[in-house]
Amino acid sequence: MTHEKSTSIVIRLALAASGEGRAAPEWIMMLPAGRIETTDGRVFRNEAPDALVDEFRRDGLDLPIDINHRSEVAAPGEDAPAVGWIKDLQVRDGQLWARVEWTPRGEQLLAAREYRYISPAFWHAEDGLVLKVLSAALVTQPAIPMPALAARQKSHDATDKETGMNRNALCKLLGLSGDADDTAITAAIEDLKAQKVMAGRITDPDKWVPRADYDQVRAELAAAQKTVAGIKAAELKAAAARLVENGVKEGKIAPASRDFWLGLASQDAGGLEKVRAFLASAPQIAPPGASLAGADADAGRKALSAAEKKVAAALGIGEAEFLEMKETD
Repeated sequence: MTHEKSTSIVIRLALAASGEGRAAPEWIMMLPAGRIETTDGRVFRNEAPDALVDEFRRDGLDLPIDINHRSEVAAPGEDAPAVGWIKDLQVRDGQLWARVEWTPRGEQLLAAREYRYISPAFWHAEDGLVLKVLSAALVTQPAIPMPALAARQKSHDATDKETGMNRNALCKLLGLSGDADDTAITAAIEDLKAQKVMAGRITDPDKWVPRADYDQVRAELAAAQKTVAGIKAAELKAAAARLVENGVKEGKIAPASRDFWLGLASQDAGGLEKVRAFLASAPQIAPPGASLAGADADAGRKALSAAEKKVAAALGIGEAEFLEMKETD
């Protein structure tokens, strides 16, 4: 989880307008664009002003403007009246501007030039990225940067003074109700940390599995695959032998051609299906069970018989190619 803090800076802009009347301005700049560096060396980044506007409008609450961040540091029960209310936020060339509805006291203070500068309070990430505007204050010392703010409540109300953590905002970011206890908050943070670890983990066997176990599993898998392949090959060969033998018995395959047909049927499942399809429609070239190993077989070495020509045609093989395959077998 990104660690966040509540802090404030001083914007060196006079609020009271020059000229007669010095009316309290309706729009004031809350944050400069981009990099924001304070006089004490702190650096913040206003790089997502549109997201700040969206967050403000999603909450649907006006933000207070008080005196010297009184609403941020006041103890429970202490009075911290607002002198103005931020009604809307707007982005102008990367700057964050606020539309303010001033109270009569606020208008009086500005008209008298008792306060001339604005200091926004906001949540920010550890790298300085501004995440959410919390409030603002009228201040009189723009040359002296404000220290990191304490949270809105005292430590006995679950405030972290070291980080300025606002409990309600933290619960909201964690998806918890505002009355969640420390146990629930801690559990939610640990869950987010675990999710981050899992998301960044690289499942490299060399790093996350003992190498000996990894090699053994791979060897066993290879052996199993080889065994399965052997079983399938044996089953294919047996099926081919049965199919060809039936073809010989039915008088559709000459005994002298047995090896040819057996080789074709044993090649793969496709070859087996070709022989099966052929036998289903092949003519009977000899009485069932008769031997064709005589003169026809010898002649078949030089030329195809009428029956073999039909076989070649059924298989889509040229006669010369069929004869060459037959002689090779």
